Amino acid sequence: MKKFMFLYFVLLFLLSGCVIKPEIHITGVEEGKVYADKRTITINEEQAGTYSMTLNGKSIESGHVVVKKGTYNLSIEGKKLWLKSKKDITFKIDYQPPKLPALKNEIQPGYFQEANIELIKEDGITYDIKLNGEPYDLSKPIQKEGMYELDIIAVKENGLVSHRTDSFIVDNQTFTQEMVEAFLSFHFDYDQIEDPFIIKWIGKKVPVYIHGEPTNEDLDQLRRYLNEINSWLPVQFEITQENKTDITSFQLNIYFVPNEQFKDYGFTEELFQEDGETIGFALPTEGNDVDGLLATTIGIDSTVNQKDRNPTILHELVHALGMYNHFEHDTSSILYPLTNQQITTLNETDKTLLGMLYRLDIIPGMTEEEIRQMWKPRIVE
Repeated sequence: MKKFMFLYFVLLFLLSGCVIKPEIHITGVEEGKVYADKRTITINEEQAGTYSMTLNGKSIESGHVVVKKGTYNLSIEGKKLWLKSKKDITFKIDYQPPKLPALKNEIQPGYFQEANIELIKEDGITYDIKLNGEPYDLSKPIQKEGMYELDIIAVKENGLVSHRTDSFIVDNQTFTQEMVEAFLSFHFDYDQIEDPFIIKWIGKKVPVYIHGEPTNEDLDQLRRYLNEINSWLPVQFEITQENKTDITSFQLNIYFVPNEQFKDYGFTEELFQEDGETIGFALPTEGNDVDGLLATTIGIDSTVNQKDRNPTILHELVHALGMYNHFEHDTSSILYPLTNQQITTLNETDKTLLGMLYRLDIIPGMTEEEIRQMWKPRIVE
């Protein structure tokens, strides 16, 4: 009996030296990982030997595909003869990207002297923050004058991202109370519109299409006016040779035609008013309080003399920029309602209010109260 037991243990010892312990090699999932797509769980069956796998307590086979969102516990056991190996893997599937990065206070289009921007961070999310393309620490105020683009990317463990981009300016420009009131009065004390709001061009380039029968001097004056406007406004108007007859988004159409044809291009008022005959008009034909002006039509009466046409062209161009009101008492303004052959340039009030309108912190759709509050810190005595 003792001899038999001795031989048994010798045999067991020899066999143990020849049997390779099962190794569990899983592909498709790893411990602690979060995945944004379906996963296929595969086991190396040769290395594992006889195996069993359970996923959240349910038996599965190699090649099992996991699709649903959730947290998973994978348990594997491999066996070769009497030798066993075990392994547990916990992983997640999450198709949901992170929430859009949130700020304590929403970005304003413009900041006076400095911008303080605070990011509300979420647990488990990393953030990539860039200001004008360079990494930036938002714990520091942005004080240098200029135009800025802030990019914030939120990244989850699974690699899914959400991204927000905001543009704004920081500058030190101040206004007098009189300047602010003049601007607000011009744009919001406007009887012809029930609920007036800011409207302007916000694209970089606006094609200008010429129709009808302009004289050479009409074209020379138009180019001179556009060049002046382009030199100090952020929007650029470019005369295009193509004579388009259809009105599509984002263009300025100018018709040099007899004023009795104005009605063919959207003008609906009487040509003869108490203060005289209408020899020009500017009419926004497409736009809204988000995208601003998208298409505008100007009409210039081609039957009046050139000296009257010259100031009319500039008058209607300024209207077409978003300055649709008039200065009823400033006879030196190009926006005085009656034509003055001597006025063919913008006066200081015209330039000041146009410059204020085309500040980057003034955006289409803004109300009087929004502008008043935004500019309040800029007002000086």
